[in-house]
Amino acid sequence: MGLTQHAHDDEENIEEIEGGENPTGAALEQHIRSSYEFSPLTRTSAKIKFLFSRVPKIRFAYKNGQRVTKNILNDEGLVEYFDLKYVFNTLVNHCHNCRNAKELISRLEKLGQSNAMFKYVLDNVVNPLYEQAQKGDADAEGLFA
Repeated sequence: MGLTQHAHDDEENIEEIEGGENPTGAALEQHIRSSYEFSPLTRTSAKIKFLFSRVPKIRFAYKNGQRVTKNILNDEGLVEYFDLKYVFNTLVNHCHNCRNAKELISRLEKLGQSNAMFKYVLDNVVNPLYEQAQKGDADAEGLFA
């Protein structure tokens, strides 16, 4: 094996480490990224993550003069869902300074007048959890403490 062959092999190794075609490089890149990124979702219960990961992409529509929500469908005709991180970050961005459950519900009601996602979260996630907390459900109580 000549000097030219060694130089070529070194270039391939550098490309692999930098995350080229090799999955090892991508894994290394992810490992480095995870060392400095922080996700508040790591401390969120699986039950809550599941609820927020099932928020469909919806929009407001009018049917017989009434405003209703309508699911956004993909090319195959299936309901599309928002990314969990998008829902979480959007809610935190708009509701981080709510001091209690009633203020949170009030804020979501106002936001839900113009954004169907907030209306869905209020009607299908927050209100049911608030009702469970009122009945003594330990998981739900922790959210509204």
